Amino acid sequence: QITLNAGETYFIMANGDLTGTKVEAIDNGSGCNNFALYGGNVCTDVECVACDHIYDQMFPVPAWGKDFVAIPYKTRVSDRCRILASQNGTSVTINGGAPTIINTGQFFDFQLSAASFISSNLPISVAQYSKGSACDGANGDPFFIVLSPVNQKLTYITFNAFTSTIITSYYVNIFSETDDIGVVLLDGVGISASFF
Repeated sequence: QITLNAGETYFIMANGDLTGTKVEAIDNGSGCNNFALYGGNVCTDVECVACDHIYDQMFPVPAWGKDFVAIPYKTRVSDRCRILASQNGTSVTINGGAPTIINTGQFFDFQLSAASFISSNLPISVAQYSKGSACDGANGDPFFIVLSPVNQKLTYITFNAFTSTIITSYYVNIFSETDDIGVVLLDGVGISASFF
């Protein structure tokens, strides 16, 4: 049990994988016990050589969802997706296939090589990992993103792709419902088929 005051941080480090570890705040009677949790690794190989740091903010369990769309990263042969359960008896299907059952704190990984629809009977968390460059010879190092569930779609978002002398290609994965494809804009301009 750790006591933190406003603005303080606590760092946990392990030699193993902490996926599925439960971190929760105990109500101290003040009614203000919210915190943010970040996960990652200082230098990891995701399946193949090309070590890099990976880091993202974890979503709180109430923000998890039951339906997700996962889109492979451009230039990569395949990505790794990790699905984590918060409750026992969580049944997960990918593209309507056979269900996989996982329990509280358990996870399973699968290879993502085509856009996929992930669904479950109970809330799950889904993370997508870019592999090390040695897996497919692509120019890029490992990273990961915790995916937002479909029910948290947005109508507007601003993002930043920083300028670098060594990064020459930038990509963004966007999904929309079929009826909305014609109204998706990037910097105020309709996204044409040449982007797909």
